[in-house]
Amino acid sequence: MQDACAPRRTRRNACQLAKDFRFRYYGQHEKQAMMNCVGRHAVLLVLLGALSACSRQPALRLTVSRDKAVVSVSTLGEYPTTILRAILTERQTGRIVWEIRAESGTPQIHDIVFSAGKNPVHLAEPDHGKYIVVAPPGAVEFQIDRGRDYEVEIWKDMTSRPARASFRFPS
Repeated sequence: MQDACAPRRTRRNACQLAKDFRFRYYGQHEKQAMMNCVGRHAVLLVLLGALSACSRQPALRLTVSRDKAVVSVSTLGEYPTTILRAILTERQTGRIVWEIRAESGTPQIHDIVFSAGKNPVHLAEPDHGKYIVVAPPGAVEFQIDRGRDYEVEIWKDMTSRPARASFRFPS
């Protein structure tokens, strides 16, 4: 039996037929071929989504502009992700500039925005749960200097390896 998604010589490709959704113009065989092709692609998309959502390491996307570094951890680009720990380290000295840990519940966030200069210690505003600021202890803000390299590490759970990204604000 020929694969439903394989190109066919006598009729249009079944996947092309599925894209135009004009079922009434084609016979029962073509309709079945379209549904087989669409079904296979749907199963693949569901599996890919499930694998990315169940990954033990968060998907981390870093966008840096002149004055801001946005660390996005949203699942599938729009859903908040449970993050149990986040650390910002100055790479040259290894000094921890900022660190948060989950205090209660399962804190879920979309992103963390770091700015050049002074930043409030309560950067991460979770949809659920609560974070405690570990570093800097007792402070209300911390400093990110221009011209220095920083690394952010994000943990989805405490048994996995963190996702990492580095950035530098230009001088």
